[in-house]
Amino acid sequence: MRRCARAAEADEREEFPWDVYKALVAADLHTRSTVPEEYGGAGADALAAVIVIEEVARACASSSLIPAVNKLGTVPPAACRPPPR
Repeated sequence: MRRCARAAEADEREEFPWDVYKALVAADLHTRSTVPEEYGGAGADALAAVIVIEEVARACASSSLIPAVNKLGTVPPAACRPPPR
């Protein structure tokens, strides 16, 4: 597993890596990407989310947890949503 220098710095300071999160948002690789289109998201499927997580992990395993946790957070609302009208 690879741990980037930025992750080590964030761990040492016990802080969330907002710069990494903002970079993922700027690249549209955050929560909105896996939210269904009818709810304002990009509509990416689970495979696309896994590819994003894997590619981020190539650079930094710690940073890949950001899109991974975001994906997990979108599962319950998506599973319980009413059918589109």
